Amino acid sequence: MFSRKKKTKIPGEQSRYADVQESKVPSEEALSHHMERLAVREKLQFSDNNTLKLRNDTEETVDFEEAPSPKKKLTIAPVENKMKKAESYLSQGRIEEAAELGLPVAMAILAERYYLGEGDCPIDQEKSTAWAVKAASAGDRVGQFRLAWSYQYGEGGLAVDYRQATAWFKRAANQGCEASMNNLGYLYKRGGSGILRDMQEALFWFRSGAEAGDIYAQDNLGACYRDGIGVEPDLTQAREWFQRSADGGNAEAQSALGTMMVTGQGGPEDIATGCALWQSSSSVGEETSTDNLNALRRLISIQKWRVP
Repeated sequence: MFSRKKKTKIPGEQSRYADVQESKVPSEEALSHHMERLAVREKLQFSDNNTLKLRNDTEETVDFEEAPSPKKKLTIAPVENKMKKAESYLSQGRIEEAAELGLPVAMAILAERYYLGEGDCPIDQEKSTAWAVKAASAGDRVGQFRLAWSYQYGEGGLAVDYRQATAWFKRAANQGCEASMNNLGYLYKRGGSGILRDMQEALFWFRSGAEAGDIYAQDNLGACYRDGIGVEPDLTQAREWFQRSADGGNAEAQSALGTMMVTGQGGPEDIATGCALWQSSSSVGEETSTDNLNALRRLISIQKWRVP
């Protein structure tokens, strides 16, 4: 992604030269003279075959070919042994021991467990954030997500900072974390606390998360199409994205889709299926569906129904 200026290494910095081509060496005295001039940078030049050439004032040249580096004994670095040990601990379910040895995935697991209160870990946001910092710094996307979450909501001893949150969410998103894509959309839609509100950026991240399969991003993308946020209103697209999210079990999307079906928005009217979706989402606490069902019941109770 980023270009880097190539550093040219002067041959011989960490190796030695040998096998002087005698045919080009006039005498020992001349060779000594050239060797003394090695430190003078303007007298150094490189040939196409990476051979160092020394020039004197008369343009005479002496070529030196780089000798093969001495063979080094292959050893397993201590850090590799450490990581292998950590991976062994992880496979045995000894998560904390693996994390203490610096295994990124183990540190991220502890961050999640302390946040959610899973396993033997009680809910402890400060410990969760501490492990998230370590995991995120080591490049683990779950750790990056958890650290970004702490910045988003000011948890674990951190102040609310959307700029830091977006920075860490982007790192996780670039590694394929769908939830981070959705949260980036939310932060750009909301704005504040260090970042500017940007509907186009919000739409981009909602779409990225939705297409990657995140049900909450699908719900948010549906809302963007329904309400014209960052895009022209398109009720057909809205209904399609609500459908995908609802099929994944998202109660809010079920509620939104139910309303569109009952009212015939973005597709055919289907009151029975719409009410069923309201009922399903209301059963898990979705308040909008509960309110819609109660309004429907009141309407039914005051309606004078005809009988044959």
